[in-house]
Amino acid sequence: MNRAFAAPAIGLLISAIAGAQPAAVKTAPRLSERKVQALAHAAHTEEALAAVADDYRSLEDLYRGRADEERLEWIRRSQAPAMGVWAKFPRPVDSARDLYEYDEQKADEMAALSAKYTRMAKDLTPATVTPQSNL
Repeated sequence: MNRAFAAPAIGLLISAIAGAQPAAVKTAPRLSERKVQALAHAAHTEEALAAVADDYRSLEDLYRGRADEERLEWIRRSQAPAMGVWAKFPRPVDSARDLYEYDEQKADEMAALSAKYTRMAKDLTPATVTPQSNL
């Protein structure tokens, strides 16, 4: 009887662990920020600039995800009882807030760079010429 119960429980545990791992792989960026900067420096074609914009967008998503996690940690630490004058600085709540603000700032920076390279890629596309009438 115990074996009949243990097999589905182990199967459920393994599937839960396996289901949790793709989320970690999913949030990992394709390239590091330094490599994207090197690609941006070498990009001169429309396709290369669009790829750089996509890479910056994926980095933005990464930083937004981290910022969401740090915001939740900041809230959790804010609800802990204060230590008063005996609190060591920086307090854990300060560290969580600083990490949240850093990740938000980096996400905004990546969003601006993504928009910049998207604009640059659009500027390289050949414009459609429409004949103008001489009215």
